[in-house]
Amino acid sequence: MIEQAWLGGGPQKRVGEDACGHDWLLDLDADEVVTNELAEDIRTLFANGVSIGGVYTIPLRIHG
Repeated sequence: MIEQAWLGGGPQKRVGEDACGHDWLLDLDADEVVTNELAEDIRTLFANGVSIGGVYTIPLRIHG
């Protein structure tokens, strides 16, 4: 667990990102969700031997 005084949204996320000990990070805001389809795509990506250091885009849908 990491304890950190509130630094503001962006800087606070950066503290968490810097503390990550894995090669991959999926960074979501509180109002974002991973759909079942996206979860399956991520599983497939890793099952097929995803390359470290790649950059991937995720389509954004806004629901009002």
